[in-house]
Formats: sequence, structure tokens, C-alpha cells
Amino acid sequence: MVASDLGAVLASLLELPDAIAALKADLAEVKAGLAVIREAAPTEQLSVAQTARRLGVSEPTVRRLIKRGDIAVERVGRSVRVRASSLVTRDGSTIADLAKCARAR
Repeated sequence: MVASDLGAVLASLLELPDAIAALKADLAEVKAGLAVIREAAPTEQLSVAQTARRLGVSEPTVRRLIKRGDIAVERVGRSVRVRASSLVTRDGSTIADLAKCARAR
């Protein structure tokens, strides 16, 4: 390798921390924008039967999870609706894991 090539490589390596910082800032901006979009988007509402099919459990199991407070619901008249987004917990695990535990009991 020629000394000028080494100098160019070294110069580009010295610029990496600034480029990485800029990418991190861009990523934070994209994440913030995505959070706004998720809040504004209408949420899919599922019936108890649809929720049971999605989780792979029975309707009584879903009703038990609702009664225990593991699944948040909205009441529309006499019917119960489950927000699809509530089937994923904040740590990324799914309510399906809870349903499998309830099924094993």
C-alpha cells in the first residue's frame, strides 16, 4: 500500500464516529416519527372469536384472560372488542404466550 492510500484510509476512519453519530440521530428521528404514525393509525378491533383464532386458543380461554385483565378490551354496546395491538406486550412478548400458559392449566 502506498502512503497516500494509507492516509486516505486513515482519514476516512477518523470520519466514522461523526457518520455514526449522524446515523444514530437519523434513527432516533425515524423512531419518533413511527411512534406518531402508530398512535394516529386506527387500531384493528377483534371479536373474542377472532382473538381466539389469532392466539390459537379457545374462546373461553380468551374470556378468562379478559376477566383476569391480561387482555384489554373495549365494550361496544353488549359486545367486547379486543385491540389487536394489545395482543403484544411492551417487552415484545405476545399474549399468546399467556394463553398457552392458561391452556396448560
